[in-house]
Amino acid sequence: MPSSQDLSIHRIGFLGGTFDPIHQGHVSLALEAANVFSLQRVLLCPAFQAPLRNDQPFFSGEDRLSMVESVAANYSVLQTYDHEIRKQKTCYTFETLQSVQREYPQSQVFLLIGDDQFIQFDKWKFNQKILEHFDLLIFNRNQDNSTSEDHCNFPKDKIHFLQNDYFSHSSTEVRNLIKKGLEIKSLLHPSVYNYMKQKQLIPSKAQ
Repeated sequence: MPSSQDLSIHRIGFLGGTFDPIHQGHVSLALEAANVFSLQRVLLCPAFQAPLRNDQPFFSGEDRLSMVESVAANYSVLQTYDHEIRKQKTCYTFETLQSVQREYPQSQVFLLIGDDQFIQFDKWKFNQKILEHFDLLIFNRNQDNSTSEDHCNFPKDKIHFLQNDYFSHSSTEVRNLIKKGLEIKSLLHPSVYNYMKQKQLIPSKAQ
């Protein structure tokens, strides 16, 4: 059950993803969304296995969760949500959002998704149910989110666009740099980079 302090939180953002690994783009996005939409908390939820992703994560669920926790510890507005890692299975976003709403029954929960995912939102399982109960905050992944606005066939009052700063890097790029032994420090929050070094998740030549 949420504490009395939790009951005072009225606007919660939910940012899910494989976070394989979480990088500076994720962090800056969560903080910017909190600021622009007056979110009192942003939940960062690493997926055990994303429904629309076929390949297995590069890092273990335990390591991905720990990296997210290391970031959240630096910002009062960020909080790790370990629901999907604990389940140890593929979870659908609507089901996880229902879990969030049960924990914060007096709060309005906003789902943060990239414009790349919004364009294919009609492929999501339970997409209509999500829109019945939650608003979407669409953030910019493609440098120009006018494309996603053109694809907006959903209720306009449920969709909000965040004109966020564009972050050109991705988790895929970070993984590829690690495999090649190239430098990744500039793409990661210091806490994540330090965790990787401590757990020897990156080769010494990439440090």
